Amino acid sequence: MRFDSTPPRLMDVSTSVMDETGGGSLQPKKRMEQIALKLAEKSLEQKLELGDNLSSALKINVAVFAAPNPTPVTIDAKTGAIRAKLVAISDAHTVVVKLHEDLAALEIDLDNLLTSEAAYLTEATKDDPTKLALMPVTLKSHATSTTLPGEIKNFRLSPGVNSGQVAVASDPADGAISYEHCQIPDITKPEVILMLESSSGCRATLSGFTSGSHVWVQRRAVGGKKTGKGPWCAPSVVTVP
Repeated sequence: MRFDSTPPRLMDVSTSVMDETGGGSLQPKKRMEQIALKLAEKSLEQKLELGDNLSSALKINVAVFAAPNPTPVTIDAKTGAIRAKLVAISDAHTVVVKLHEDLAALEIDLDNLLTSEAAYLTEATKDDPTKLALMPVTLKSHATSTTLPGEIKNFRLSPGVNSGQVAVASDPADGAISYEHCQIPDITKPEVILMLESSSGCRATLSGFTSGSHVWVQRRAVGGKKTGKGPWCAPSVVTVP
């Protein structure tokens, strides 16, 4: 106990204690140091580096830290497993990018085939609407020209083939002559947009983005002079390669 007078009264001084072996002299308390890992502020790579450094230091100072819990072996096993997963993810991303490239090339081939077939049908029927009606096609003369273009459906983004590029695609919109795109720099402020490149088809590649960044993009259909523009679709996000 601590006292501050005779007769004794309790002494409220948090930094002093009674030194029982020294005849009552007061000595300052010692505060226990605590480790601040700050894991919530660290990236995965920084956590891996911390794990490596701790494991190495424990192995070097085994005389001081004879029974660490967990052991360096356990830490090494966990960091090794994480690095193996990162390699697997990187390999899988490469495969996915290649599949997207192959799919885009195949769709372009299909577009070319369908365009050639339409040209053949026009030539073979001499624009006879009765004969053209035998085919599952829409005639330009029958297209709606007084209403807004349709909504964008199935809008999707994917990493582009080259660094800084993003591939965009959607289902064809009714009455669309072309498509406009915009970027939302801050998703918490969707009303603030940055206009991007337009495209004539429903598949296109947008460029000029920062590699490694996450970008939010929207699309809308553009019709003729009398029909105007359709509504913006919901934004979609992708990581730029």
